[in-house]
Amino acid sequence: MPRRASLFATLAAFIGAFSPAAVPQQQFRIAGVVVDSVSGAPIERAEVTIAPAGNLGDASTTWSAPSGQFLFGGLPPGKYRLTASRVGYTQQGLDQHEGFMTAVAVGPKLDSEHIHFRLFRESVIAGTVLDEYGEPVRSADMFLFRRGFSGGAHTTDLAGRATADDLGVYRFPHLAPGTYFVVAYAKPWYASGSQVIDRVKASDVTILPRPARSIDVNDNDDVAAVDSAEVLPAPPPAPNPPRDVVYPLAFYINAGSLDSATPLTVGPGATVTADFSLHPVPALHLLVKAPAPLHDDAPRNTETGVVDFAANFPLAASLQLAGTELEQLPVRPAQQMPGYFEVTNVVPGEIQFRSIAKNERGISVQSTVQQVTSENRVDLSSSAAVSVSGTVNPLPFATIGGGDGVSRGQGFLSLTSADGRTTQASQITAKGEFSLVLPAGKYTVNLVPPAFAHIVSLQATGAAVSANSVTLSPGTSVKLNVRALQADATVSGTALKNAHPCAGAMIVLVPEDSTQSAALFHRDQSDSDGTFTMSPVFPGRYTLLAIENGWDLEWSKLSVLFSYLAAGVPLEVKPGANVSINVRVQ
Repeated sequence: MPRRASLFATLAAFIGAFSPAAVPQQQFRIAGVVVDSVSGAPIERAEVTIAPAGNLGDASTTWSAPSGQFLFGGLPPGKYRLTASRVGYTQQGLDQHEGFMTAVAVGPKLDSEHIHFRLFRESVIAGTVLDEYGEPVRSADMFLFRRGFSGGAHTTDLAGRATADDLGVYRFPHLAPGTYFVVAYAKPWYASGSQVIDRVKASDVTILPRPARSIDVNDNDDVAAVDSAEVLPAPPPAPNPPRDVVYPLAFYINAGSLDSATPLTVGPGATVTADFSLHPVPALHLLVKAPAPLHDDAPRNTETGVVDFAANFPLAASLQLAGTELEQLPVRPAQQMPGYFEVTNVVPGEIQFRSIAKNERGISVQSTVQQVTSENRVDLSSSAAVSVSGTVNPLPFATIGGGDGVSRGQGFLSLTSADGRTTQASQITAKGEFSLVLPAGKYTVNLVPPAFAHIVSLQATGAAVSANSVTLSPGTSVKLNVRALQADATVSGTALKNAHPCAGAMIVLVPEDSTQSAALFHRDQSDSDGTFTMSPVFPGRYTLLAIENGWDLEWSKLSVLFSYLAAGVPLEVKPGANVSINVRVQ
């Protein structure tokens, strides 16, 4: 018996060794060569990194050989993100376009060992910032904007920030090829708030210099007179006009706006010079009337009964350019003027005013952008304010927050004015409710963030509705019923060219009604095996396109995509569906 048991044990072990469960998983390799994008010469010591597409934190790194070759071995089947960098070259992903890149598919019958990774030499934009006397401007804030694509349209977006040194020299290194704009923003060293006398003025005292005469900041005797001045408690005096100045935004070369600025076309490995000369203009001072209260129960002063704007409606102001905040501006309540704020030392340009109100009903945010060119009053309130409230159904953003699928109230409903300069947003509560107050006019209604939910229908009581727009009349109270659609579907497939998988193609899912929000469009880039996946996708009717050289197309415009639509694949995506379909590359 013992011998028979031993025989069975040996036989079981022998069979188990050849059972499918015991067969080791087949392993694969990713290999290729890193080359210069222009010359094609191999790049030695390039740092090449891979990471599983589903777990980018699990990364592995190697360095290219003198021949430019690199190798990763022992890889299980799957998809991997591949990036490379080297001193003097920009870091980038394989065949990268905007935020998309081609993932490398690894597995049986897949070629993952002949990768041609092109790196672009990094470029530099540098220059010097001088003042009206030809002297260096220290600590000038420099902003770099790049012309590109966002939402399927040409845009100009912030690409970097820098600060000029003591010699007025600034530098933007490590730039990828492209078209750029440079903007300089600085404050005169002699302007109000920069000298000894102004630091004293900023306190709650009045300076009575002896003798009483204008002060030259280069005159040491005058500074001595200030030091011996009589100090008396009193409100601060009016600003000194000769020194109440600012430098306006400076656009290369000597342009007055970003639209008229000289574009800098930067090629691989280029060094471009852009110098600036700044000239002061009088500073602007604004008196801002705060927005109307969000609710009738807003906090009020117990003595005067006036709404406590400083407590419930904190106002923020900032200098803006192309949707980018350049600087927060000082804001303070106006003395003896309840509901008003003062914004001083303002540079001519676009000023964004933001106020936030919070109470037991949630959060409301108002944002208004105004072009300011002279000293004036800014009225953010409205005598024709309209109260707007309502519900969103079903509750959007259900997956935002915890993993239990319960809404955490991170979603907002926003109303944007027809000119795009004013936006009111109200937090959507856990019950799907919202409430806000805004001036009469025509507004577009949106859900924020737009990538997770979309408005499919809008009904109103007390207002006229057209598609996703609502027109508010003075003195009315409006109730909105918003029906939302959540993105919960997946569309995947393979891009084929001449019946073979095509890597690096731009995949576009075009909605049937392409005049609606750009959030309804979906994009991806096909991987090395031609496959793609888009998720989450809104339910609806679409046309699926694969375009080989489409990364410079304004794909959100129907007129641009019209010639491609006939060869696209029509499909209907139902809620929660997982659609798999192939598409021919055009």
